[in-house]
Amino acid sequence: MRSSLKLPGTTQTDIRFNDQTDQTTALGFCGSFENRADSEPSTKNTVNKVTFDNPIVNDKGITLVGDSKITFTTPGSYFMTSQFNFRNATTPTAIGFYSNVFYNLNSTQVLASSTMNAYPDNQTYGVLQDIVTVDSSGSFIEFYWQPSEGATILDYTPPSTDVPQKPSAKVSVYKIA
Repeated sequence: MRSSLKLPGTTQTDIRFNDQTDQTTALGFCGSFENRADSEPSTKNTVNKVTFDNPIVNDKGITLVGDSKITFTTPGSYFMTSQFNFRNATTPTAIGFYSNVFYNLNSTQVLASSTMNAYPDNQTYGVLQDIVTVDSSGSFIEFYWQPSEGATILDYTPPSTDVPQKPSAKVSVYKIA
């Protein structure tokens, strides 16, 4: 499968999405992972690891190892986007709460990767987007969250007749260089 997409700032107009022969520069590597369950923190202001129970795309050069390590098969630069759905489980009218979300690369905190997500009402979602550069095969990222209130959960909403499910956490990663 080939695409006629031209990347901004490049002269490359033919991108290979599968059957890549040069694994070190091939674009099209991707992974997408989600959690289909509520996740509860141990206590407020405690850092909690985000886990995933459903790899949507898990065999395109980026895989889920265990339940939390998003692992890269090749070095390069990757764009990642994530969404986390928060809810205060005990106070339906709660306001003034927040959660920090951040990620580590190879168990080391990534500076400036933290985003604070305020709760204007009982529910909110947080988005974290970044470009991460990995230097070696087997490098991995892991996501974490830290709520200001112990009653905060990562909230999964099952599908209904009219609306698809809403995962409590979802991360998608794409190789860009």
